[in-house]
Amino acid sequence: MYKTVFSLTTIPSRIDNLWMTLHSLFNQTFRPDRIIVNVPHKSTRFNTEYIIPDFLQHMHNIGNIEIHRCDDYGPGTKLLGLFSHPNIDNDTVIFVFDDDRVYNADITEKLLTAYTDNNSNVSVGSVSGMLEKHQYNYYAFYFMGFSGYLTCKKFFTDDIFECTKLNIRYCDDHYLSYHILKNNYKIFGLEDKELEYNTYIPLLNDNENVDSLCRIEDKDLNAKNLIKECYKYYKERYNFDIEEYKKYLENI
Repeated sequence: MYKTVFSLTTIPSRIDNLWMTLHSLFNQTFRPDRIIVNVPHKSTRFNTEYIIPDFLQHMHNIGNIEIHRCDDYGPGTKLLGLFSHPNIDNDTVIFVFDDDRVYNADITEKLLTAYTDNNSNVSVGSVSGMLEKHQYNYYAFYFMGFSGYLTCKKFFTDDIFECTKLNIRYCDDHYLSYHILKNNYKIFGLEDKELEYNTYIPLLNDNENVDSLCRIEDKDLNAKNLIKECYKYYKERYNFDIEEYKKYLENI
């Protein structure tokens, strides 16, 4: 079993540029047991087969990374695709990343330090500016996935996959975070501008503002509406009220 992994996914139109994100993960001050790229056989959204580029296959062949073929769960594949991997157990520490970001070398070390400082029993992510009254690190109601986050399989139950069949699959930061909370685990938010601002999108003419994993064209499925739908789903399905949870956070 792997003790620590870096995990990410991509889409067919962006897989050729994945090397930039991978390069930044290779340069982390903390090194995992494995870097795993979750690659579905076919993109459900785009109805397109994945073609593995030569550089990625070579990295897999020499053991730098591992290509894990899995089902397509939308943006959440970067985490949920890993759950079918035979060497991932409940306690494997999983660092999750976007495929269109370049990460500062110490981001994983900061996430891991916060995890161990909290008895290895919380998810950890950047939450800069989420709750104005807090000035330092605090528990939060969701993590901002683009800057990377840390979690474990033990924080989830199998019903998480129900979310991937609904519209809320496109707001993965929220439905994954709320699932952790409704299972009575906490999210530790790093109020660290370094995590947010030193994580940047590389400028590529053929990759700029194109085919986002979570971009939705339908006006009824914009980000705000999806978040509201996610709130409603968790309240009706689990009697978990995110607004009440926010009030709880403001008083601890």
